Amino acid sequence: MATTLPCAFEWHTGFRMPVSRVEDCVAYRGLEFAELAASISTDGYVTPREIGLALKSNRADPQSLKRVWHCVAKFGSPVAGKKSTCGRGGRALP
Repeated sequence: MATTLPCAFEWHTGFRMPVSRVEDCVAYRGLEFAELAASISTDGYVTPREIGLALKSNRADPQSLKRVWHCVAKFGSPVAGKKSTCGRGGRALP
């Protein structure tokens, strides 16, 4: 769908937050959301995938998971080893 847009776009590889950063979420969003982030982590990380799976399985309400996402976006980092791609109408940008 994005390739049909008449404007330039860039694919973001996404964020992931290591469980070691969950403590930072306490001051940012509160203990409840830090604990939720830790509880849905997989292999030591919280990613949008884990948030989506938690939503799909009704492990938490959407607003709580949104706050977990805020922590991932603030304290996480781009996924290493993946390249971003850019395009305009499906064509790579120089």
